Amino acid sequence: MNLFFAQVNWLKNNYTEFKDSYVYPFPFAVDGFGDNSGWTSGMYQGLILSSFVRAFVITEDEHYLHLCEKVYNSLSLSLGDKYGNRIVDDYGPWIEEAMICPPTHILNGFIFAIFGLNDYNKILKRESIREEINDYLHTIKRSLPDYDMGFWSYYDLAGTISSYHYHIETHIPQLKELYKISGIQDFIYYAEKWEGYSNSRICLLRKKIHSLFQLLYNKLKR
Repeated sequence: MNLFFAQVNWLKNNYTEFKDSYVYPFPFAVDGFGDNSGWTSGMYQGLILSSFVRAFVITEDEHYLHLCEKVYNSLSLSLGDKYGNRIVDDYGPWIEEAMICPPTHILNGFIFAIFGLNDYNKILKRESIREEINDYLHTIKRSLPDYDMGFWSYYDLAGTISSYHYHIETHIPQLKELYKISGIQDFIYYAEKWEGYSNSRICLLRKKIHSLFQLLYNKLKR
Protein backbone atom coordinates (compact mmCIF):
# COMPACT_ATOMS: atom_id res chain seq x y z
CA MET A 1 0.00 0.00 0.00
CA ASN A 2 2.91 2.36 0.76
CA LEU A 3 4.37 1.70 -2.68
CA PHE A 4 0.98 2.30 -4.31
CA PHE A 5 0.50 5.68 -2.63
CA ALA A 6 4.11 6.68 -3.33
CA GLN A 7 3.28 6.36 -7.04
CA VAL A 8 -0.17 7.94 -6.76
CA ASN A 9 1.16 10.91 -4.81
CA TRP A 10 3.86 11.46 -7.42
CA LEU A 11 1.14 11.50 -10.10
CA LYS A 12 -0.94 13.84 -7.95
CA ASN A 13 1.86 16.41 -8.00
CA ASN A 14 3.38 16.02 -11.47
CA TYR A 15 0.66 16.56 -14.06
CA THR A 16 0.55 19.08 -16.91
CA GLU A 17 -2.68 21.06 -17.15
CA PHE A 18 -4.14 21.42 -20.64
CA LYS A 19 -7.69 22.36 -21.69
CA ASP A 20 -9.32 21.44 -18.36
CA SER A 21 -7.37 18.16 -18.35
CA TYR A 22 -4.41 16.70 -16.52
CA VAL A 23 -1.96 14.92 -18.80
CA TYR A 24 1.36 13.18 -18.21
CA PRO A 25 3.69 13.81 -21.16
CA PHE A 26 6.74 11.60 -21.49
CA PRO A 27 9.97 13.61 -21.12
CA PHE A 28 11.72 11.50 -23.76
CA ALA A 29 11.11 10.28 -27.30
CA VAL A 30 10.27 6.66 -28.11
CA ASP A 31 10.64 5.43 -31.68
CA GLY A 32 7.23 4.57 -33.11
CA PHE A 33 5.29 6.11 -30.20
CA GLY A 34 6.41 9.71 -29.90
CA ASP A 35 9.12 11.05 -32.18
CA ASN A 36 9.81 13.91 -29.78
CA SER A 37 9.61 14.33 -26.02
CA GLY A 38 6.27 15.56 -24.67
CA TRP A 39 4.09 12.85 -26.20
CA THR A 40 1.19 11.34 -24.29
CA SER A 41 -0.41 7.90 -24.27
CA GLY A 42 -4.13 7.12 -24.07
CA MET A 43 -3.16 3.83 -22.46
CA TYR A 44 -1.24 5.51 -19.66
CA GLN A 45 -3.91 8.14 -19.12
CA GLY A 46 -6.35 5.24 -18.64
CA LEU A 47 -4.02 3.46 -16.20
CA ILE A 48 -3.56 6.67 -14.22
CA LEU A 49 -7.33 7.11 -14.12
CA SER A 50 -7.67 3.58 -12.70
CA SER A 51 -5.03 4.40 -10.07
CA PHE A 52 -6.81 7.55 -8.91
CA VAL A 53 -10.13 5.65 -8.75
CA ARG A 54 -8.53 3.11 -6.43
CA ALA A 55 -6.96 5.83 -4.30
CA PHE A 56 -10.37 7.44 -3.90
CA VAL A 57 -12.06 4.14 -3.00
CA ILE A 58 -9.39 3.41 -0.36
CA THR A 59 -9.23 6.86 1.22
CA GLU A 60 -12.57 8.50 0.31
CA ASP A 61 -10.51 11.65 -0.22
CA GLU A 62 -12.49 13.88 -2.63
CA HIS A 63 -9.27 15.30 -4.09
CA TYR A 64 -8.66 11.97 -5.84
CA LEU A 65 -12.11 12.25 -7.38
CA HIS A 66 -11.13 15.69 -8.70
CA LEU A 67 -7.98 14.18 -10.20
CA CYS A 68 -10.11 11.44 -11.80
CA GLU A 69 -12.28 14.04 -13.52
CA LYS A 70 -9.30 15.91 -14.92
CA VAL A 71 -7.63 12.75 -16.25
CA TYR A 72 -10.97 11.56 -17.64
CA ASN A 73 -11.25 14.85 -19.57
CA SER A 74 -7.91 14.13 -21.23
CA LEU A 75 -9.33 11.07 -22.97
CA SER A 76 -11.55 13.35 -25.06
CA LEU A 77 -8.62 15.31 -26.51
CA SER A 78 -8.26 14.64 -30.23
CA LEU A 79 -5.25 13.04 -31.89
CA GLY A 80 -3.35 15.84 -33.59
CA ASP A 81 -3.98 18.18 -30.69
CA LYS A 82 -0.93 18.83 -28.50
CA TYR A 83 -1.79 16.09 -25.99
CA GLY A 84 -4.66 14.28 -27.70
CA ASN A 85 -5.09 10.55 -28.34
CA ARG A 86 -8.72 10.21 -29.47
CA ILE A 87 -9.71 9.66 -33.08
CA VAL A 88 -12.81 8.54 -34.99
CA ASP A 89 -12.68 6.54 -38.21
CA ASP A 90 -14.81 4.00 -40.08
CA TYR A 91 -14.57 1.53 -37.16
CA GLY A 92 -15.75 4.15 -34.66
CA PRO A 93 -13.99 6.09 -31.88
CA TRP A 94 -10.55 5.05 -30.62
CA ILE A 95 -8.20 6.05 -27.82
CA GLU A 96 -4.69 5.66 -29.20
CA GLU A 97 -1.82 4.33 -27.11
CA ALA A 98 0.68 6.30 -29.18
CA MET A 99 0.61 9.70 -30.87
CA ILE A 100 1.20 8.34 -34.38
CA CYS A 101 -0.31 9.83 -37.53
CA PRO A 102 -1.76 7.91 -39.24
CA PRO A 103 -2.83 6.01 -36.12
CA THR A 104 -1.92 2.33 -35.81
CA HIS A 105 -4.68 1.28 -33.36
CA ILE A 106 -2.60 -0.65 -30.82
CA LEU A 107 -5.13 -3.09 -29.38
CA ASN A 108 -3.91 -3.61 -25.81
CA GLY A 109 -3.41 0.12 -25.19
CA PHE A 110 -6.94 0.93 -26.31
CA ILE A 111 -8.38 -1.75 -24.05
CA PHE A 112 -6.41 -0.50 -21.03
CA ALA A 113 -7.87 2.97 -21.64
CA ILE A 114 -11.37 1.44 -21.68
CA PHE A 115 -10.62 -0.30 -18.38
CA GLY A 116 -9.79 3.11 -16.91
CA LEU A 117 -13.10 4.53 -18.09
CA ASN A 118 -14.97 1.52 -16.75
CA ASP A 119 -13.29 1.83 -13.35
CA TYR A 120 -14.20 5.52 -13.22
CA ASN A 121 -17.82 4.86 -14.06
CA LYS A 122 -18.07 2.23 -11.32
CA ILE A 123 -17.98 5.09 -8.83
CA LEU A 124 -19.86 7.71 -10.90
CA LYS A 125 -22.48 5.54 -12.61
CA ARG A 126 -22.97 8.24 -15.23
CA GLU A 127 -25.02 7.25 -18.29
CA SER A 128 -22.99 9.45 -20.64
CA ILE A 129 -19.79 7.60 -19.70
CA ARG A 130 -21.56 4.25 -20.05
CA GLU A 131 -22.58 5.23 -23.60
CA GLU A 132 -19.03 6.36 -24.33
CA ILE A 133 -17.67 3.01 -23.15
CA ASN A 134 -20.24 1.18 -25.30
CA ASP A 135 -19.11 3.14 -28.36
CA TYR A 136 -15.49 2.10 -27.72
CA LEU A 137 -16.53 -1.52 -27.13
CA HIS A 138 -18.29 -1.61 -30.48
CA THR A 139 -15.21 -0.18 -32.18
CA ILE A 140 -13.27 -3.19 -30.87
CA LYS A 141 -16.07 -5.56 -31.87
CA ARG A 142 -16.04 -4.22 -35.45
CA SER A 143 -12.25 -4.27 -35.74
CA LEU A 144 -11.43 -7.62 -34.08
CA PRO A 145 -11.58 -9.62 -37.35
CA ASP A 146 -8.77 -7.42 -38.66
CA TYR A 147 -6.57 -8.28 -35.66
CA ASP A 148 -7.00 -12.00 -36.40
CA MET A 149 -4.21 -13.42 -38.57
CA GLY A 150 -5.76 -16.87 -38.78
CA PHE A 151 -2.95 -18.30 -36.63
CA TRP A 152 -2.07 -15.43 -34.24
CA SER A 153 -3.13 -11.90 -33.32
CA TYR A 154 -1.84 -8.59 -34.60
CA TYR A 155 -0.45 -6.11 -32.07
CA ASP A 156 -1.90 -3.24 -34.10
CA LEU A 157 -3.61 -2.61 -37.43
CA ALA A 158 -0.34 -1.52 -39.03
CA GLY A 159 0.52 -5.21 -39.47
CA THR A 160 2.74 -5.76 -36.43
CA ILE A 161 2.46 -9.32 -35.16
CA SER A 162 1.97 -9.73 -31.41
CA SER A 163 4.75 -11.14 -29.29
CA TYR A 164 4.02 -14.23 -27.20
CA HIS A 165 3.52 -11.96 -24.19
CA TYR A 166 1.00 -9.69 -25.87
CA HIS A 167 -0.92 -12.51 -27.52
CA ILE A 168 -1.12 -14.96 -24.60
CA GLU A 169 -0.77 -12.82 -21.48
CA THR A 170 -2.39 -9.57 -22.63
CA HIS A 171 -4.83 -9.85 -25.56
CA ILE A 172 -6.57 -13.02 -24.44
CA PRO A 173 -7.11 -11.98 -20.77
CA GLN A 174 -8.17 -8.50 -21.91
CA LEU A 175 -10.83 -9.89 -24.25
CA LYS A 176 -12.13 -12.16 -21.50
CA GLU A 177 -12.43 -9.14 -19.22
CA LEU A 178 -14.22 -7.14 -21.92
CA TYR A 179 -16.70 -9.99 -22.20
CA LYS A 180 -17.35 -9.81 -18.43
CA ILE A 181 -17.88 -6.05 -18.69
CA SER A 182 -20.13 -6.09 -21.74
CA GLY A 183 -21.51 -9.57 -22.39
CA ILE A 184 -20.57 -9.10 -26.08
CA GLN A 185 -20.05 -12.61 -27.45
CA ASP A 186 -17.43 -11.56 -30.01
CA PHE A 187 -14.94 -10.93 -27.20
CA ILE A 188 -15.11 -14.42 -25.72
CA TYR A 189 -15.22 -15.91 -29.23
CA TYR A 190 -11.89 -14.32 -30.19
CA ALA A 191 -10.36 -14.94 -26.75
CA GLU A 192 -11.03 -18.66 -27.13
CA LYS A 193 -10.03 -18.68 -30.78
CA TRP A 194 -6.68 -17.00 -30.01
CA GLU A 195 -6.19 -19.32 -27.07
CA GLY A 196 -6.53 -22.16 -29.56
CA TYR A 197 -3.78 -20.63 -31.70
CA SER A 198 -1.42 -20.50 -28.72
CA ASN A 199 -2.04 -24.21 -28.04
CA SER A 200 -1.40 -25.28 -31.64
CA ARG A 201 2.11 -26.32 -32.72
CA ILE A 202 1.33 -25.40 -36.31
CA CYS A 203 0.16 -21.90 -35.31
CA LEU A 204 3.22 -21.43 -33.10
CA LEU A 205 5.48 -22.42 -36.00
CA ARG A 206 3.68 -20.03 -38.37
CA LYS A 207 4.06 -17.27 -35.77
CA LYS A 208 7.84 -17.88 -35.56
CA ILE A 209 8.22 -17.85 -39.34
CA HIS A 210 6.13 -14.69 -39.73
CA SER A 211 8.07 -12.92 -36.96
CA LEU A 212 11.38 -13.87 -38.59
CA PHE A 213 10.32 -12.49 -41.97
CA GLN A 214 9.01 -9.31 -40.32
CA LEU A 215 12.35 -8.86 -38.54
CA LEU A 216 14.30 -9.33 -41.77
CA TYR A 217 11.98 -6.92 -43.63
CA ASN A 218 12.41 -4.25 -40.97
CA LYS A 219 16.20 -4.59 -41.12
CA LEU A 220 16.18 -4.26 -44.90
CA LYS A 221 14.01 -1.16 -44.66
CA ARG A 222 16.64 0.56 -42.55
